[in-house]
Amino acid sequence: MDQRDVDSVVRIRSILNQFSVEQVLDAVSAHTHGPLLGRVDLQHCTFDHYGFLVFPETISEVVSALRCNGFEVTRPVPSVVVKSRLCRRYRIPPEDLDVRIVRGAVDTDLFGCREIEVFAATAAHGCALPEGMADRERQSMNESHVAIMVDRLERVLAELRRQLLGSGALVADGAGYNPLEKEQERGRSVLYFRATEPPLVRSFPHRLELTCAGEHADVIAEHIHESDRVLATDIP
Repeated sequence: MDQRDVDSVVRIRSILNQFSVEQVLDAVSAHTHGPLLGRVDLQHCTFDHYGFLVFPETISEVVSALRCNGFEVTRPVPSVVVKSRLCRRYRIPPEDLDVRIVRGAVDTDLFGCREIEVFAATAAHGCALPEGMADRERQSMNESHVAIMVDRLERVLAELRRQLLGSGALVADGAGYNPLEKEQERGRSVLYFRATEPPLVRSFPHRLELTCAGEHADVIAEHIHESDRVLATDIP
């Protein structure tokens, strides 16, 4: 792993230890028109994890870096959403790219157990990643995010999604369902958002994830439709 990514693991552990769910939401929207707090209901939400993308030589490098920083690492699983986003962004055939999710759990001082979610991208055997891809992704933080866990019914997820999009501070930025992630919870549904005004200096993620246990196909479909609409308006 690049030393800059190892340093990020140390910094992320500090954020997991210190930030409340309210502080997370405020940080994501810090460069937008006014804070999000007060416009969304966080009653059934917790700060679940901080995710970021790395480009290691091997998955074992990621596991070692996490364990050296006090994380308890679970078995890596294939990525669905982030792999799809990378393939689309760089026009990479899916069979040429492998992306694994490596999760590490740590006990915080105030908030119980939280996790780091590392997306480890490697080229498939005999293939090569696009030139400059790692540096570009590290600088843009396109896949870095902080995640809020919704621990209630689907209607709460749908309502929180509506509140976030209605705030004017965030837009839809992809969604999906990974049955292999947190299999004991019947997989995970994820909805991604990004700030309407990303900061010029990106020291904190400008992307937010809503996640919950199980598959919520209708909410995911609505979010993907909105994400496609946003993407179409972004294209000159």
